[in-house]
Amino acid sequence: MPKNKNLKVLVIGGGILEHSLVWKLKQSPKVAEIYAAPGNEGMRDIAECLNIPETDYFQILKFAKEQKIDLTLVGPYRLIADGIADQFHKEKLRIFAPRAKQAEIGASRVVAKELMRHYSIPTSPYHVFENIDGVMNFCEHAQFPLVLKIEGTALAGTVVCHSMEHVVSHLDKVMKQKVFGEAGERVIIENFIHGDIISMTILIDRQTIIPFPACQIVREFVDGNRYPIKLGAFSPVNCASPRMIHHIEREVIVPLVHAINRQYHSYKGFLTVDMVITEKGARVLDFKIQWSDILAQVLLNVYQGDFVDLILHTLNGTLENLNIQWSKHSVVGLVAAKENQIKSAGGHVKLPIFPMDEEDENTKVFCGKTKRMRDTVWGTGERILGIVSTGKTVNGTYKNMQESVAYNDLKEDIVFRIPQITNKNKNK
Repeated sequence: MPKNKNLKVLVIGGGILEHSLVWKLKQSPKVAEIYAAPGNEGMRDIAECLNIPETDYFQILKFAKEQKIDLTLVGPYRLIADGIADQFHKEKLRIFAPRAKQAEIGASRVVAKELMRHYSIPTSPYHVFENIDGVMNFCEHAQFPLVLKIEGTALAGTVVCHSMEHVVSHLDKVMKQKVFGEAGERVIIENFIHGDIISMTILIDRQTIIPFPACQIVREFVDGNRYPIKLGAFSPVNCASPRMIHHIEREVIVPLVHAINRQYHSYKGFLTVDMVITEKGARVLDFKIQWSDILAQVLLNVYQGDFVDLILHTLNGTLENLNIQWSKHSVVGLVAAKENQIKSAGGHVKLPIFPMDEEDENTKVFCGKTKRMRDTVWGTGERILGIVSTGKTVNGTYKNMQESVAYNDLKEDIVFRIPQITNKNKNK
């Protein structure tokens, strides 16, 4: 195993998540070189961007072997599900990503629901259907609103249906027109749960569980209040007391981690759990084995230590020896998206020259997928930019973010679908 200094690090991917990872890695004194495959225009000053598509596993693995990369981090979930970590392990290359078998719990909503049911993890009641008739028969006797989740996709894969008309319309797209391909072969129906949503990220190394500070999710329902779009997150949360968070860790997080370890044999890495806070306590909506871009840009600012140390201790199974430090500031992160985010991608968005956050030391801008044509940078993905700010309070931080140069320069071209963040606890 290489010494943990003067490390060569490779980050696979080219979106907001990967940009935020590169930014944090750059701060580590242990890192000598950072490569990104393919990276984006926003990270060219802090990493060497490679002309290798993120889906070209052969070239990525070849590069890692030839350059003797010491540590690889993977952003896109589909690469994890396809088994890129297994390929790196075969070549005895160090990679921070779950194996393909472990990725199953993040890829399948049905598997996740069944695991929670089996181990009595609090979640909403659910039913799984493989044909339209079964869904229709159930919905005719059910109480609306209902939540329809498409197995195998996160793209418009969650729909809140307020009537049978909504159900028929969505099923026609999913199970008849097959707009999501094979992902539409199974549908999960849940009761809609009212309440604020928080997300808890946990780092696991077999023996030790490190919970990150909870984040509150900012979302908006679009297209007739049917499609929930995650727009951002902030920390600390305002909808759950420290006592409730401690209860969630003890009664939800720890049992869930133990269940995953029993089912998938000594899982190492991140686990992100989305929960809705109700009068009867927390109910798990979903969990994933990776960070979203929204959470990453917030939590990488909340964590004050050496990120490389955090990763290496996780891989070595020594998290208990690490002194964890969290920021005492409030952190707000938002994502700028195209107006048609819930529809198919189309067209590009012109971006200003990078970097875009020089005028405000408390605000950072992370870039989504880009393409440079001559002297112009174009945002090519659905999610264009991530913007994160730190400050004394959530409300004050949010206000400063709105006034930032990046927001004002871009608001005519892209959409910050952000409902007003109101912090119930003014001391946070």
